[in-house]
Amino acid sequence: MLLPALKELTKLLQGGIGSTLRYTVIVKKEAAVTSLDEALKARTREASGQLARQLEDRKVRCLACGHRCIIPDGSDGICRVRFNRDGCLRVPHEYVS
Repeated sequence: MLLPALKELTKLLQGGIGSTLRYTVIVKKEAAVTSLDEALKARTREASGQLARQLEDRKVRCLACGHRCIIPDGSDGICRVRFNRDGCLRVPHEYVS
């Protein structure tokens, strides 16, 4: 991506235009690679009251499927899709199942 632009710029500079030509090369910094888990957790919202029940010690009971997980704070349910953050069940935004 950047290499063809640099080759073209080198040709222009070697052709004698370099003495009057001012140029700026902008290098796009690549985004840091994140895990799939981090990417999914960044796209979540708090679950509705129909999907979770608050329990003691910031635990929640997930009612989204038949497992009925009791999820401690900072942990995932057995599905690894829903999780407890700060005593609230978090679910992927617009997740259907």
